[in-house]
Amino acid sequence: MRALVAAGRIGDHDGVDAAVLIGRAWRSAGAHVAALGLAEPGADWARAHRALCPDDPAHYLSLTGHGPDAIVAAMASVGVCNLPRHWSPTVDMSAMDFDVALERQRQRRAHGVELVGICAADQTGQLLTGPLGLAGTRGDLGLAERLGLDRGLEHWAQGLRAAVGSGPTGQAPAGSGPGSTGEDASGLPGRVPGSGAGGGAGAVVQAFGGTVRSGVDVLARAARLEQSIARADLVVTSCDVFDVDHWGSPVTDYVAALANKHEKPVVVIARTNHTYEIGQRSVGIEAVHAIGDDADVTSACGGFARSWIW
Repeated sequence: MRALVAAGRIGDHDGVDAAVLIGRAWRSAGAHVAALGLAEPGADWARAHRALCPDDPAHYLSLTGHGPDAIVAAMASVGVCNLPRHWSPTVDMSAMDFDVALERQRQRRAHGVELVGICAADQTGQLLTGPLGLAGTRGDLGLAERLGLDRGLEHWAQGLRAAVGSGPTGQAPAGSGPGSTGEDASGLPGRVPGSGAGGGAGAVVQAFGGTVRSGVDVLARAARLEQSIARADLVVTSCDVFDVDHWGSPVTDYVAALANKHEKPVVVIARTNHTYEIGQRSVGIEAVHAIGDDADVTSACGGFARSWIW
């Protein structure tokens, strides 16, 4: 039996460590195991990426943690300064390496180095402009203010493209998965999925010819996760909390989507589980096993692993 473990953080263990510890349980039960650590952008992602592809030549820019005013900081890197008055620059510029990283990309771009903006999974489809853009979803503003802000952002995006000298691509690598952007038929820089990621930081990445992708998607593609899932008999993933508010995490969502696509059973190891079987099945999960707090992950998974082997 071939078990694929694609793990996210569980308790004090990041995805890399969790994959090893969970994998040991299935290996002890007699399965052939392949293990991979996954993560959203942050320290866990950086470690997983180093372990997976230490020689990756691409330049990755984290878009996580940039609030709506991050777009103001991005203006400095491209010489564009047209934003409506509704948009107040409150960002702490001393904490931003965003504009510096993009400035360096000017040189990298000449040498064909790929630029990838990595963001949270729920940001890959965020638009900069339009009814579902950053202004359109501002419930704290009146309709006239939202419309005015949206026009300003559209003007800003057009100016950004002209200043950088590149149109938005939004293109994901061939064989797009559940965590990458696709190109919008309109060709408008603010209407490309991911352009609103990081409060508009995604639009800057796209203007520089880069792509916006989720952190999980970058790792999964580098590891050829979908191809491995297609050959596996069982898929195992993990998260910290599995409940009716979250139903896992972006890692479990991504892994389950690919496993369901290839009709492979997928089970989840979690620190805590507050769901029921019918609910688990509704999100494509066969079973969830809770190991509790401060547990030895391998030992706590032993009995469950033996019940999921054939």
